[in-house]
Amino acid sequence: MADVQRQLFDLEVRRPLLERDRPAPHNRTETSRVAAARVRPAAGTKRAIVLEAVLAAGDAGATIDEIVQVTGLLTQTVCGRINELKRDGWIQDSGRRRPTRHGSPAIVWIQR
Repeated sequence: MADVQRQLFDLEVRRPLLERDRPAPHNRTETSRVAAARVRPAAGTKRAIVLEAVLAAGDAGATIDEIVQVTGLLTQTVCGRINELKRDGWIQDSGRRRPTRHGSPAIVWIQR
């Protein structure tokens, strides 16, 4: 894949965002660290693509609709991956809302 894949707002999405020093969320026990490493999104998966889009958005965050536009993934696919990433502690609801392309308010997701 190209080094610069797409643009989210005016931010360049560069690979590998997931290769940062940030470990998967865990409670510091050995078993928790092992479990956290197992749920870490693997590069190139749809989970990783969705997480990369949220990380690339920085403090501005990203809505599901914006992630769909940037990644080209189906809305249903992005929704499922957002739920998994939230469940596993990678992202959180920012408390902010932005309108979708259709004018509906949407949750703005940010890195946890």
